Amino acid sequence: MLVWFHPSGVFRLPLRYSTCKFLGVPPGRGSCPLTGPLPFDLIYTDYHGLQQMKQHMGLSLRKHKCHIRVIDTFGTEPAYNHEEYATLHGYRTNWGYWNLHGQQYMTMFPHTPDNSFMGFVAEELNETERMFIQRNKVNNMAVVYGKDAGMWKGKENFLAVLHHYMEIHGTVYYETQRPPEVPAFVKNHGLLPQQELQQLLRKAKLFIGFGFPYEGPAPLEAIANGCIFLQPKFNPPHSSLNHEFFRGKPTSRKVSSQHPYAEEYIGRPHVITIDFNNSEEFNAAIREIMKINVEPFLPYEYTCEGMLERVHAYIQNQ
Repeated sequence: MLVWFHPSGVFRLPLRYSTCKFLGVPPGRGSCPLTGPLPFDLIYTDYHGLQQMKQHMGLSLRKHKCHIRVIDTFGTEPAYNHEEYATLHGYRTNWGYWNLHGQQYMTMFPHTPDNSFMGFVAEELNETERMFIQRNKVNNMAVVYGKDAGMWKGKENFLAVLHHYMEIHGTVYYETQRPPEVPAFVKNHGLLPQQELQQLLRKAKLFIGFGFPYEGPAPLEAIANGCIFLQPKFNPPHSSLNHEFFRGKPTSRKVSSQHPYAEEYIGRPHVITIDFNNSEEFNAAIREIMKINVEPFLPYEYTCEGMLERVHAYIQNQ
């Protein structure tokens, strides 16, 4: 039996109630042992859920650490995971030092052998949907990957270049007026429900990233809907040594682009990675994109079948 813990609780129950009910935790703050054996074999949670379990289970958590699988977006390297080593060598962060086996951390993308690749499921199109997309693609339509207005700051120059070739659409949140960071020539739809976003991606030719967020699911969803993903290359690569976002994360991994998995494992023609500061290279990439046609593509590991196969293998063998 498996149980999924989330910061908001198990099966959407408040954590305190669910902890008592499913873990057999007596009243108090983890000062007493559990009242009985755990009624399940594996616990899937994240770092926030792990912290809350520690608060409620106390020392009892040590006995049951082998049951835990941590859904970990960016990965946890051994130096950060081992509490004593992390403390002595300056690797201790707010996220690591749990002393788990490295493969108990399960990442969204397969970027490190230290952890396990859990992944996720992206929507897979049937043949009718694929044919519809190929018939209705708008060759000069681009959608920007950036829901927060702050992501658009400083991007005016290459957006102006892109505007010479394509109609640009955005999905930026705003309350009463257009966010000032979004140029007037951008058609901003505001935050869209998932179904409406899918429809927008099915029409667009290009999905363009600004460099943030890192390694999200949206590029795979766009590629699965027949878009070409254009993303910036980082030189030097981003890491905890040179970029604020990664400071405090339990990894020293160097990220070479906004989405290294898409760059390395998918690549052209579905994914094009360039230096956005090189105007000649940027112009050439846009012209190339307008000339080529791609079919919707979803790597097997992100299909429903691929995900179930992977989870089954972990449950049976790990």
